[in-house]
Amino acid sequence: MAPFRAFCYNKSRFPDPNVVLTPPYDVISPEQQQAYHEQSQFNIIQVDYGLDFPGRDKYAAAAQKLDEWVADGVLIQDEKPAIYVTEHEFSDMQGRKRLRRGFIALLKVEPFSSGVALPHEKTFKKHKKDRLDLLRATGAQMNPVFTFFSDPDGKAADILAAAATGAPDSDFDFVDGARNRMWRLTDPDGIRALQKILKKQPVFIADGHHRYETMLNFRKETKKNLGGKLPKDHPARWGLVYFCTAEDPGLEVTSPHRVLKNLPGFDPQKMLEKLDKFFSIQKTAGNCALEDTDNPDAPHGFAMQIGQELYCMTLRKGVLNKAMPEIPRALRELHVTVCSELIIRPLIGDSGKILDHVSYIVDPAEAAAAVQSGACQAAVFLPPFNMKHLMDAVETGQVLPHKSTYFYPKLVTGLAIYRYSV
Repeated sequence: MAPFRAFCYNKSRFPDPNVVLTPPYDVISPEQQQAYHEQSQFNIIQVDYGLDFPGRDKYAAAAQKLDEWVADGVLIQDEKPAIYVTEHEFSDMQGRKRLRRGFIALLKVEPFSSGVALPHEKTFKKHKKDRLDLLRATGAQMNPVFTFFSDPDGKAADILAAAATGAPDSDFDFVDGARNRMWRLTDPDGIRALQKILKKQPVFIADGHHRYETMLNFRKETKKNLGGKLPKDHPARWGLVYFCTAEDPGLEVTSPHRVLKNLPGFDPQKMLEKLDKFFSIQKTAGNCALEDTDNPDAPHGFAMQIGQELYCMTLRKGVLNKAMPEIPRALRELHVTVCSELIIRPLIGDSGKILDHVSYIVDPAEAAAAVQSGACQAAVFLPPFNMKHLMDAVETGQVLPHKSTYFYPKLVTGLAIYRYSV
């Protein structure tokens, strides 16, 4: 981990950060993308998620705009290297007030085999190509990869708490409802202490797998272009990363619910019959109690919406090991794996085009409405994710199914920008 001199928006010109900052590109709808573009000619979306126009190279346009913003003082580079301590104050999905504290800094980009950064999800080639094209053109990263690391004795948390005192350098309520605060930590002792903690262990990638793999691909490509040798101080060796402790009470994670569409030969009764060999299924007029506990003997429970009907589904005893013997235990015990292998796969087959049949929606009410309106055929509701289960699986080298986790609040794009060249 290393501090860096970030490019930040000029506060004197943009006193309201909401005018120029956005959520990550991959949670922005086409309608929101258009709205952000219309909001301000200096909104970070103009660079990070440009619109497609006939005959226009959006990546070259993004690079030109970024250069202009730096030249015109829209973006200003900090004078001193720093790590950027942040706080997100928000309400979770149960309406409880939460506070998550972390920091933005650089992480040395190494292959997953090195153990420096551990992934937990599969990625899509289409998204990686888009991010690589943008990185090639701009030489900049606008949104950090979201990671967490183990801090059982609370030493890192204490350093961050001490840094998050006094008046913050930035303080605003973001469009997602979360209050965002940021402090610059330039104290060498504090930075070295955090570096020492992180040097002894890996970081777990929570969100931003496509961006991390893009950084890896860019580093590899840059090395090749330089004749196979990448200087030790080359900026492509580093990537923009947000770090949070795994023990932070504000680290909120859930599993997106699966909404099914275009199911071949869709027949509700036959669908239930296919799943009956794995699950005990009961129609209900109420809700299904879904939870993920540390008890390995607790049954896996799901809920499924088909039309106007809701069904509670409990995995039958002994099915887990019999149905998925080839999948490592740490992985097959996860709800997302059970859902992928024993619900999604039987219903859509071994289709390589999973996005043609499955959408991922975090809000259960939105997922249910998509089915009830007839826009989709069914929805599978998953329980909350257990952090211990996630870390256990990742530490054994397992990669989870697509869209297994959803960490929130999302990180703000454009708060602290890492630019490879000035």
